[in-house]
Amino acid sequence: MKSFDFDEQFAAADAESVRRRVDEFLGERFPDALSIRRAGDVNDKMGADFAIEFPHGQFRFVDVKMRRIDFKARRMDDIALEVWSNVERRKPGWALDDSKLTDYYLFVWNDTGRIVMFDARALRAVTRVHLSRWQASSKSAKQRTPTKSGSYSSSVVFVSSDELARLIGRWQGIQLAA
Repeated sequence: MKSFDFDEQFAAADAESVRRRVDEFLGERFPDALSIRRAGDVNDKMGADFAIEFPHGQFRFVDVKMRRIDFKARRMDDIALEVWSNVERRKPGWALDDSKLTDYYLFVWNDTGRIVMFDARALRAVTRVHLSRWQASSKSAKQRTPTKSGSYSSSVVFVSSDELARLIGRWQGIQLAA
């Protein structure tokens, strides 16, 4: 089982070049936004890395999922959907957890610069519908994360971003070209 260092990932997520790319991407997607800023630590734990402020007091929250290696460039499944945040406590992962503040998931790959964004509600709905099929036919992984009082394990299933986009589009009633 792979061990995972969250401090190392968070340091990568705060890198200035990544921040600029995320700001630029979100600015292009949400041109009517009044501001796009890093969310506070409390909201970060609730699935909000960035807060987008809109006119009339509206906010949308973005959870950024950083990856060092873009496996799509290697013709492999490229999205790791966390289905269990804590396997031992049966705590759902972000791909199934409706309690998160997240409105959008933004996947950023450092090595290629590719960025993909999905609506959070649609991603969770599609994950619920297709999870058993993905778990039976796709690669899954568990990782152990050390804590001050021991450790816990989480579980992910790997899915192609193209398949995820197609299924989310279908769920939203959009026909995507093949």
